[in-house]
Amino acid sequence: MFDTPRPARLAWLKKPWRRAGPVAPLLAFALASFALFALGRLALVWHHWPQINDSLALWRVFFIGARTDAIVIADALALPTLLTLLTPAVAAAGLRFGLTLYFTFFSAIFLFFEIASWPFLTEFQTRPNHLFFMYLSHPGEILGMLLHDFALVGGIGICSVIGIAYAAFLAMRALTKHSYPWPWTARLGVLPILLGVLFLGARSGLGEANANPSLAAFSNNFLVNQITLNATYSAAFAAYLQYDDAIEVHKRYGSLPRAEILSRIRDDIGAHNDSYTDAQRPTLRRQNAGATLNGKAAPNIVIIVEESLGAHMIGALGGKPVSPRFDALAKEGVFFTRLYATGERTYRGLEAVTAGYLPIDHGTSVLKQPMAQHQFFTLGALFKQHDYHTAFIYGGEGHFDNMAGFYLGNGFDHVYDRQDFVNAQYQGTWGVSDEDLFAKLDAMLADARNSPAFVVALTLSNHRPFDFPAGKIDLYEQPANTTFNSAKYADYALGKFFDNARTKDYYKSTLFLIVADHQWRIDGGGIFPLQEFHIPALLIGPALKPRVIDTLASQIDLPVTLLAAAGYEVIHPMLGRDLLHDTRPGRALIEHGNVFAYWQDQRLVVLPEYKTPQQYRISSNELIPMPLDRELHHTALAQIMIGDLLYQEKAYGLPPHTDDACSIDNKKPSTLGRTKDMNMSGRRQDTP
Repeated sequence: MFDTPRPARLAWLKKPWRRAGPVAPLLAFALASFALFALGRLALVWHHWPQINDSLALWRVFFIGARTDAIVIADALALPTLLTLLTPAVAAAGLRFGLTLYFTFFSAIFLFFEIASWPFLTEFQTRPNHLFFMYLSHPGEILGMLLHDFALVGGIGICSVIGIAYAAFLAMRALTKHSYPWPWTARLGVLPILLGVLFLGARSGLGEANANPSLAAFSNNFLVNQITLNATYSAAFAAYLQYDDAIEVHKRYGSLPRAEILSRIRDDIGAHNDSYTDAQRPTLRRQNAGATLNGKAAPNIVIIVEESLGAHMIGALGGKPVSPRFDALAKEGVFFTRLYATGERTYRGLEAVTAGYLPIDHGTSVLKQPMAQHQFFTLGALFKQHDYHTAFIYGGEGHFDNMAGFYLGNGFDHVYDRQDFVNAQYQGTWGVSDEDLFAKLDAMLADARNSPAFVVALTLSNHRPFDFPAGKIDLYEQPANTTFNSAKYADYALGKFFDNARTKDYYKSTLFLIVADHQWRIDGGGIFPLQEFHIPALLIGPALKPRVIDTLASQIDLPVTLLAAAGYEVIHPMLGRDLLHDTRPGRALIEHGNVFAYWQDQRLVVLPEYKTPQQYRISSNELIPMPLDRELHHTALAQIMIGDLLYQEKAYGLPPHTDDACSIDNKKPSTLGRTKDMNMSGRRQDTP
């Protein structure tokens, strides 16, 4: 099959490699790949050593890591093994060239993901996963961020990938061309042995279950598990999950009967059974008017979602002193001091705050799910049914996370994004500054004279690479483009907006909710980094007396609480609680990577995919193992499964609008009549 070698020209090609014949390229590729993955893992261990310095577990990082490496290598070798040992001699020349390109390609891919793990672990504390593919759809913003923060790593990475690919090409060309040939009998004899080895490698053993990322989950330190995992495998598995609906929630975390899921969710919500109004929409319920505003109308409702504003940036929550304006505002409204994000990405915050929806386990947000693009509940859909003009404002690209498509398809009249800020004073990597965003919000509210407005405004200045207008603030630290400096600028812009709003007529009839979408980055190891999900939230509005609510709470509670603060009696399917009036102990569900945690009282249930759930007692921010409580575990499972259940049954929406079916009742004045022409700046988008 192969040509006779030329020893004089290929002194480096020693006899053992030549004797390996057609399997020499296969062996060389496997050994080189194992070495590459081990070196990459060693570099990550060195870089993150302060967070993972557990010497007793260190050997397992490399041993279990080698098992995950074997999965990738075995999968990559399956096709060339078959072709190498079954291709007739007449096709040998074409096969040699094809194998050379094949191994060159996979060598470059393996190195690429190893290098990509460096900034990805720094930013997200995980190996490349579904977020990697999500961000690939926004090359302009990602390129700008990489050039700003990871230029050196990126440059080294590009040069390394090109260099290794070229070296692999030369080596594989030599190995495929100059190894000793084998007769058919030898090739057919070794084929079942090699296929058996590859089968064991791809399955990582003979266990009943197929291999999955939980193979690397041996430590209570999340970062350790991620370093153990193979980067190429993590990315490939994430891609597989996105396009294979066969991997259902119950196979990854456990299962409950439908009736038990709904029963536990209703118990968690706390509404009376007679509040539920629709058998086809099992969470649809009537929320009684809170009468918080004492009969006064608040026709405008505004939600300001602050990018990456974690509790560690809020002085009033014990964080760094970079938020003096928010701290001052907190004394004027209802301040929620123990609120926790449902996840670590913007889409998690948006689906929770604007739709009252818990995460679904599809590796992405409901904002991007196909069956949620129309007739899916949002606050915009609710207010639109009742004569509100609804809008979503974002200073970046509206297609990011499919925000424009989701909101335009579900009750929002307008989506204003980067292209609508014609005279923006500052353009950063991701979009316009927070001051530009708030200027547009102010103009919209000032123009909303003929009917009330419901507006969601998402800021973005506090986002890597943390570029913001110069000369606006006294820097907290050097250099300028850091998270604390950008957080201080975001706080400055927020305070400036409220200073201006107080001088406008709309201010006295507007209810504001200010909340973070998530913490800016999830740092730290440990079992589950609870405090990294702690975020601020604040309600400010007419007749709302300053108050601190220190109940443990989730982002999904905020839209329900917002309706109560406005004094509305309304029917909706949201899964949260009214924090103004519900006196029960709180709870929170949090998603971190592919791990869920359910927190109730001082108990925490952690549910990793494909692994046995664990329960802990929380004491001074320490997690102390304790026996798993069946009731708490099932309540956690219900929280994980309800989002997927409602999505699959298309049961998370409003009924056809009638005055009786879904009313808003707080004695609003006659200005509530619908008016299509709002005289609001920006482009009109009535259809998605």
